[in-house]
Amino acid sequence: MPISPRSDEALARGDMKRTLRDAFDRWKDALIEQDKQTTRAARHRAHARVTSMQDLIAETPADDIEGVGIKLALFVYMSGVDPETTDGAVEQVLSAYKDCVRVHGRDLLAEVKSLMAVSQQAM
Repeated sequence: MPISPRSDEALARGDMKRTLRDAFDRWKDALIEQDKQTTRAARHRAHARVTSMQDLIAETPADDIEGVGIKLALFVYMSGVDPETTDGAVEQVLSAYKDCVRVHGRDLLAEVKSLMAVSQQAM
């Protein structure tokens, strides 16, 4: 039985969803590994993995609120935004991110920040 175009689209959306989740998880792992490196060459290799995951997240279309939340969490983390001292434009991004957290029920940015705090405490 042939797969209908609708089924192909649903399958592709499922793949994108998994790709974003996987890239987000690999990005978090890469951040931890980057933080552990002690030599310049190792840091360079680890940083390349981090940026590769960031690029994959940016290039993969989001098709649900989790995907949008992943992209917003990446932006907020990378920009080093302090939610308490933001300007108007960043405030809009943070507002959208808070909506994603509320709707999805998962604070992806908090997950990343907690990982970094744990890895930095181990040093």
